[in-house]
Amino acid sequence: MKIRWKSFVIALLIIIAGGVVRLPLEQAYTKEMRKQQLLETPLNLSMRDELGQTFFIAVLGGFRSAVASIMELKSITAWQNSNWGVVDQYYSICTRLQPREEHYWESRAWHLAANARDTYLWDSMLSETGRHAQGQQYVEKGMDVIREGLRYLPESWKLWDRLGWYASMPYNEKPDHAAAAEAYAKAAALPGGRRFLWRMHVYEVAKIPGREREAWDKLLALYNSGDDLDHTISVDAELLLLHPKLPREPGTALPERLERIAADRNLSEGEKKQSWALVQRCGDRLVENADFAAAADYFANAAAARGGRGFYRRLHAYAVARIPGREREAWSKLTELYYSPNILDRTLTVEMELARLYLRVFYGQPGFLLPPDLARLINPDRELTEAGKNHSAELLRRYRLRTGESSPVPRPPIVESPNLQKLRPR
Repeated sequence: MKIRWKSFVIALLIIIAGGVVRLPLEQAYTKEMRKQQLLETPLNLSMRDELGQTFFIAVLGGFRSAVASIMELKSITAWQNSNWGVVDQYYSICTRLQPREEHYWESRAWHLAANARDTYLWDSMLSETGRHAQGQQYVEKGMDVIREGLRYLPESWKLWDRLGWYASMPYNEKPDHAAAAEAYAKAAALPGGRRFLWRMHVYEVAKIPGREREAWDKLLALYNSGDDLDHTISVDAELLLLHPKLPREPGTALPERLERIAADRNLSEGEKKQSWALVQRCGDRLVENADFAAAADYFANAAAARGGRGFYRRLHAYAVARIPGREREAWSKLTELYYSPNILDRTLTVEMELARLYLRVFYGQPGFLLPPDLARLINPDRELTEAGKNHSAELLRRYRLRTGESSPVPRPPIVESPNLQKLRPR
């Protein structure tokens, strides 16, 4: 009996000792398996409350991918109802179940930084300050989602691309061009990264104060690459806008072709067309940066250098209309365009800017009256022909988009990634 008892104790001690030795080895092996993405992170019990017992058992049974797909499908109804809290809750489950599936991170961030942002920006129940604050909050939430996804997928060029876009997109009221440039550079360097991502990196560097020479060298390399995909009109525009900011030293001279286009000198017919497009791109770039005074001067100089073409005069007037303190000048220029004998000068944008200045700045002031035809278009009590009604509807739509007043005509959410088209509601 004694011998049997001793044998049992010895066997138990051997098992315990073996377990003590084996445990750290198995833990290290498990950790390495998760690092190599061969083993998923275990679920915590809080997931049971979010999934329900049936789905939780399915996940434990190895059906993580199927349950994640079901959660994404369930999010579509909440998406159509603009219930962004519920949408994010469903996608949060998807990203926890399938943390190495980049589609879920990309879609979750898109819903927050694009769709939810749009919803709050056009919510007429909020003040203007509240709309912008809520919209910006969701942009930052979307960026946080991408950063979280990059912890699991640091080699995903798509997620780095999305981070660069959200950090610098026009709808981000606190753009971080340095962070965007870094994200695009990482995306371009990763396997599978597209060539356009390096151009995006260079464009962002050109927007960072203090890095003008670095941007110049990179833009010049694209210009001289010999590849039409690298030598784009945006590269030409960035070089033209950057050149005046650089000191006159070796390596900072404009390429001969761009110098001729900038001076509007000895241009062929093809180069003239390129010149017009390039001037507009340069001005648009200044408008994107909200540098309306510089844009107005740029278009005025372009109009003077290129024979006073009406196209540049109109762009000049639109830029002046956005400059605080120059409303009277804008009114005069827009009125001149409205009554111009050239039908191309009387555009919907001219009419919209005149209506905006009258209603928001000059209403009730002596000497400021809307042209009668334009007054009829914005008067809700007027009687119009069918063509006049269509004209009025488009004019009011542009006015609302320009001023942020009321809700615009309903529109589908902005789809910023081709692989998300399948998620759009029918």
